[in-house]
Order: sequence, then C-alpha cells, then structure tokens
Amino acid sequence: MPLNPKEVAGKRFSSPVIGNRAYREDEVRAFLRRVAATMRGRDKVTPVEITRVSFSRPKRNELGYSEDEVDAYLEDLAEELSRRSRT
Repeated sequence: MPLNPKEVAGKRFSSPVIGNRAYREDEVRAFLRRVAATMRGRDKVTPVEITRVSFSRPKRNELGYSEDEVDAYLEDLAEELSRRSRT
C-alpha cells in the first residue's frame, strides 16, 4: 500500500528494549518531514539518500527510537520513492 506524506511526517516508533540501539527522535522526525516534503514536491530526498542517512544516538537519559524499526521503515520509504520516480 502506498505511503502518503501525512503518514510519513507523523510516523512514530517504539523505544528500544534496554540494551538495544536507538536513534535520536528529533533527527529521525526531521528527516521524515523532509521525505514527506519530497513526496509533496517541495524537497528532493532521493532513495539513495534514504539508504545512506545516519542519525545520532540519544544522549544519556534521553529516549530514542528503535534502530531496527526506523531502518525497516526507511527501506520501505526508499522503495516508495523509487516506485514514484518510475511513474
């Protein structure tokens, strides 16, 4: 099912289980807003950029998003943008 910009911009992820890696929430959310803007024709994030993006680790005592969940979603986004560019 195709992803829409509103869903992408509003996407949230679980916090990781203790001991698992996490990404900073603010960085992930900012990047997803850029992807959503691309889907609306207002930015130019490429599928390659999605596969190469990196995020910082949360600071001590700061919550983060599950790295595995974010990475899986980014794969879906890269596929979605690739599909959109072929049409």
